[in-house]
Amino acid sequence: MTDMVRNKSLALCAVLLAMVIALPFNLPGSDAKACSEYVSPDGAVYEYETYGSNAETYHSVICGFSRGASDGLMILSALEGYKVTGIAPRSFSGCDDILYVVIPERTESIGGGAFSCCESLTDVYFLGGVPSEFAEDAFDDGVIIHYIEGMPGWDSYSGRSTVCMSSGAVESPDGSSVRYSVIGDRAVITGGNPNEGGEVILPSSIETPASGDLATALGAWAFCGREDIADVVISPGMETISERAFYKCASLRSVIIPDTVTVVMDEAFRECGSLGDMRLSKVRFVGFEAFRMCHALTEIRLSDGAVFIGEGAFRYCTSVERVILGGSISEISPWLFDGCGSLDSIEIPGSVTVIGEYAFHRCESLTSVTVPGGVTKIGDRAFYGCSALSDAYFEERIPEMGSDVFGKVSTDFCIHTAGDRETIVPLISGAVFLAVLVLISLKLRSREKR
Repeated sequence: MTDMVRNKSLALCAVLLAMVIALPFNLPGSDAKACSEYVSPDGAVYEYETYGSNAETYHSVICGFSRGASDGLMILSALEGYKVTGIAPRSFSGCDDILYVVIPERTESIGGGAFSCCESLTDVYFLGGVPSEFAEDAFDDGVIIHYIEGMPGWDSYSGRSTVCMSSGAVESPDGSSVRYSVIGDRAVITGGNPNEGGEVILPSSIETPASGDLATALGAWAFCGREDIADVVISPGMETISERAFYKCASLRSVIIPDTVTVVMDEAFRECGSLGDMRLSKVRFVGFEAFRMCHALTEIRLSDGAVFIGEGAFRYCTSVERVILGGSISEISPWLFDGCGSLDSIEIPGSVTVIGEYAFHRCESLTSVTVPGGVTKIGDRAFYGCSALSDAYFEERIPEMGSDVFGKVSTDFCIHTAGDRETIVPLISGAVFLAVLVLISLKLRSREKR
């Protein structure tokens, strides 16, 4: 009998040790990643390494790439919260169908052979100055470099043939203006100024002296940090709101988005604390933390055409009360609604198969949730800290669940299973469960001693 008690005690201790080892030790909200992949809306896959220890020093270096569908490549300037500062050796080597490449403004280094064996590549457009580390063999012979007049280093650069990029500014009838640079067959808006009322109109085309009428694209970081912009009107025809386009525009209160816009890239409206509700009727792709800390948003409504919503896209949107996500997304991404303390209504589409970790973390006004039958997995702490959550309804079976999925919810919290909405399944948080196991183990040991 003593041996049996001893074996039970050892088994419980082993279970405890395994559970402790399995506990996540990363700080909640940490963005730190060693090596990652990023899939852009056009299907291109970036491989990147990250560096830095906090939000001020975070940056990334692209180390690999698989080409998407476009003939021209505008390299992303930020990947999941990390600004792109470097392009590693041979990272784009062999992309032989790309006709032109656009290098982001904040690029500080381009390694040897970064674009070697890109047989169709003829033109490279730099939005910033000469990189401080710029390998002579970064591009094959014959590639022409285009630069913006006034950007540092190009006046004295002699590495290969260069051409000053066509650029200029145009004024709208309302008195606002935009700056542009001609890249390939488009006029890319790189910035601008509002009228006296704080409004900016982004035109769908620009009549340029050299190239005639060109369709426009909104460049990355175009209005980043501008506190003088209150209202933005995007003209029909524009398709993409680029990464960090309106990042930290603290006074921005309204944006009119036409049905032609289908992509809102990473951090496009992050920390636009005054931004009110807007129509996202045709948007299919919402990038990483695209609307993080947009405190004035009260409702989020995406169409059935939305297929991807990035990690933390609506994180800390503290005034959001109602969310409708449409019927095409397959995953509620990690941290998606973390800290949305006013959220009291969420319709999870039947297309969803995964609810990511911390997805509804600290949604303190959420009282009930219905989990569709197609959901096969719910990540760690997905509903942790939802202090008002009293009911979770599962349309079919209870899926695989991570640790503390329903930790620190309402004291009368119940799970209701399929076919019997009166069935009550009490949950014990992971911390309480561990404590109970410890007490059992100690009790068994005390019996053994006696």
